[in-house]
Amino acid sequence: MATTTNTRWQVCFITGGGSGIGRQLALMLAADGADTALFDLAVSASVRDEVAYAGSGRVVVHEVDVCDEHAVARAVAAAVAELGSPSLVVNSAGISRNERFETSSLADFELTLRVNLIGSRNVATAVLPHMTAGSRLALIASLAGITGGYTYAAYAASKAGVIGLAKVLRVEYAPRQI
Repeated sequence: MATTTNTRWQVCFITGGGSGIGRQLALMLAADGADTALFDLAVSASVRDEVAYAGSGRVVVHEVDVCDEHAVARAVAAAVAELGSPSLVVNSAGISRNERFETSSLADFELTLRVNLIGSRNVATAVLPHMTAGSRLALIASLAGITGGYTYAAYAASKAGVIGLAKVLRVEYAPRQI
């Protein structure tokens, strides 16, 4: 078990923490001694144990769909009660359904927008009331949100929205130093 202590990111909330980028971030932050809350549709016992073993901080897991505004708010409130207010929140939950635009379905387009963009909004709405000066909210976007890409219509559109949302939040929450 790691014994490093991070003095900046003491309590970290990570969506998409059950796999991919979110899981890797959770491992890195836990190794720095952060108390870590993982949020995902499903988080396996092995991932929870892996994150707990990576560091000396506490680890809590909340299985939640970022598309469900009220469920996200309840999960965040529970994590705040368990670990305290987050000093770092990373919204890493995301999906990509890649297909040529002319053959892609509206259902896949809408699902991608709901997870990537509406999910970012729901996470921000849930965590910002709990955040204090000096804390940070990171919304994972993609270069595809700026440049697009073949078969990436829904993904690029959703990530362009995430970039726009992040820009607005940066301006609106600057007076609170978030």
